[in-house]
Amino acid sequence: MGLVRLEIDGLQIDALQDDSVLKAALRHSIFIPHLCHGEGDSEAFGGCRLCFVEIDGTQGPVASCTKRVSPGMRVRTQTESVRRLQRAALRLILSNHRVDCAHCFANGKCQLQKLARALGLGLKVSGLVDISVKESTDHTLGRVLYDRSKCVLCGRCVSWARSNGTGVFHFAGRGLGTHIGLFHWEGDQDILEGCWNVCPVGALFPPP
Repeated sequence: MGLVRLEIDGLQIDALQDDSVLKAALRHSIFIPHLCHGEGDSEAFGGCRLCFVEIDGTQGPVASCTKRVSPGMRVRTQTESVRRLQRAALRLILSNHRVDCAHCFANGKCQLQKLARALGLGLKVSGLVDISVKESTDHTLGRVLYDRSKCVLCGRCVSWARSNGTGVFHFAGRGLGTHIGLFHWEGDQDILEGCWNVCPVGALFPPP
């Protein structure tokens, strides 16, 4: 596979020609906020709307996970308009996430905690109505629990389930009622071991 040279924040880098801008940046340790992109994902989901960047010749900021690199592309990841959109997107995500860090499986490794620090936001947002589900835990799979009140619908677990052929996670419902649905898995139960590590926010976790 050929290489493409582009510029991100003034730095000349080489990327694989099929890379998205986000993948190219991450390969070179360039920080772009993101939640719905997981390592090894072959397709962009673009659900979190956090990975905005500006690209010369493109009108307005774009989601970097959905934009493929091209020769000579010039990308900026830290402009004020980009940061404003990223903070707005993160505030909306937090309004749909029940913040209970002290009792959360992901405390200390949660991506929301890291992103809030990086973007200068607190986990408790003001000026927005809290629309998070107060608490709702699904025990369907047995080997892993799903807390809907913490889920931010990033889709990483759905991608994981598709990639290994289990299909145990899927999107269900519509609008504000959208959530992750769980299908019972009849196959090798060991394949579910550790799947909670796919979740960036602690909505999936092992039983006690």
